[in-house]
Order: sequence, then C-alpha cells, then structure tokens
Amino acid sequence: YSLLRLMRLVRLMKVFRVVRVMKFCRSLRVLIGAVAASMGALMWSMILLFSLGLVGAMLFAHMVTPYIEDDRYDLELRLFLWGRFGTWFRAMFTIFEITMAPGGFLAYRRLHEEVSPTLGAFLIVYVAAVTFAVVRIITAIFLKETLSATQRDDCRILELKQRDREDYAARLGKMLDAEGSLDLMNIEEFHACLKFPQMREWLADVEVTSTEADRLFYALDEEGTGEIAFMEFIAALLKMDGPPKTADSVLLFTECRSILHRIKQLEVNAGKSRRKEHNCDHRQQRPALLKMNSIDPRPWEVRL
Repeated sequence: YSLLRLMRLVRLMKVFRVVRVMKFCRSLRVLIGAVAASMGALMWSMILLFSLGLVGAMLFAHMVTPYIEDDRYDLELRLFLWGRFGTWFRAMFTIFEITMAPGGFLAYRRLHEEVSPTLGAFLIVYVAAVTFAVVRIITAIFLKETLSATQRDDCRILELKQRDREDYAARLGKMLDAEGSLDLMNIEEFHACLKFPQMREWLADVEVTSTEADRLFYALDEEGTGEIAFMEFIAALLKMDGPPKTADSVLLFTECRSILHRIKQLEVNAGKSRRKEHNCDHRQQRPALLKMNSIDPRPWEVRL
C-alpha cells in the first residue's frame, strides 16, 4: 500500500513538472508563486487586522452598552444595538463586516442619526483608518508580491532561453568549425548565417534588426578587413538578453569617462608636441636670419 502511494506521489510530481513547463499554465505558476511568497505578509496582515478589529469591537461594545440599557430609547433600536454590539463576539462580527464588506459601514448610519454623534464620529475614524488605509496598504503589498512573482517567472524563462541559446551557439560553432568558417567570416557569409530560423528568432527576441546586425558587424571589425569571427557576434548577442542592469550602465559611464579623459590627455600632449616643434623650427631659423642681417643690414629695403 505504501509503495502504491509512493508511485502516485511520483506521478503527481511529474504532473507538477508538466504544469511548470507548459506555457498556458504561466498564470497559475505566477499565482502559486505569489501566494507562496506572500505567506509571511498574509500572516502578519491577519494578525494586524484581528488586533485592530479586537480593539474596535471592545470600544464599540463599551460605548453602546449604556444606550442598550437606557429605557428612553426605542425598543427596536435597542434590539438593533444588542444584535450588532451587545457582546464581544457580535461586535467582532460587525467590525469584520464593516472592515471587509464594501460599503458595509453604510448600514450603521443609525449610530449617528438615532443614537449619538460620538458613535458616528468613532465609526468614521475606524472606517478611514482601517477600512480605507490599512486594507489598501495590505492590498498594495499583495500586489507587489504578485508583480515580484511575475518578474521572477520572467527571469526564469529568460534563463531557460539563455541556456537554449548557449547550446545553439555551441552547436553552431561546431558546425562552422567543421566547415572551416569559424575563424573569419565576410559580410555575405554573415548574412547567410542570419537567415537561419533560430537566428532570426534570436534577433527578434533581443530586438536587433538586420541594419543593427550590420552595424554590429562593422563595429566588431576593428581592423577594417571586412571579416569578423562569427562567434564574437554570438557572444555579443548573448550579452543582450534581458533588461540592462545598473552595473552595466555604471561600467559604461565609467569607461566612457575614462576614454574622454585619455582623449583630452592626447590633445594636451599633441599641443605640447606642436609647441616644441614650433620652438625648434624657430631656433633653427634664427641663425640663418642673423647671418643674412650681417651681410646686409637692411635686407628688406629696396635701394634706389
């Protein structure tokens, strides 16, 4: 009997694996992940709401008791107050209704109109503080957990795609190596490789058009020979998966600033070199001018 239960459990685990992989069950995965991730927030939210409801029920029951016992009020109103706030348990149910039911507090306008404005003011404060503020904050927390679960699921899908593309890149590299095209590839061979169905799908996923692929080809062609290693292009595509990270942006900014600093240093050094060359030329020309002046003290005048 235990063996049969174990086999059933194994089959159930296989079903869960299928559900995890199947695309149309993505929403179910997100919901399960959100519920599992928000169990701690759910527990503390329930404790907070129970504590606030407990305090509100005790205060309501304490404030309503004198009116229930007062014979000057109508019997139907006193029965209404007893049925809603006569005991702690009934007051808790009423507070739960006011907190959770949309517009549930509207049924208790009689507290302000027929009993006391103080009870009406206390009801308004409770509805504003708990029903409006606290409940909406808890809803926002659960929404945040749901969005986080969706993002984690997207990251998981991206990781699976990344693995598939790395495997495809390895197989493509072996194929090109067998054909002798792995070392260098010109633009025509590059365009031929981009016509592969998986390459077209890959380029579409990373949002790279054919024009941008050509620009990347010429950017990788640092020597200007018109040929690149195709695996360098594949390595560049592998880095394009997923949204840009903050670290990548900071590194890019730092590298650009370093390059700009080096360019400025080159400009300063080039200016110094030009000034040195100008001074050397001036020193070389000065003895010749002095020699000319010694032969003819007025070399530039026209003698009549």
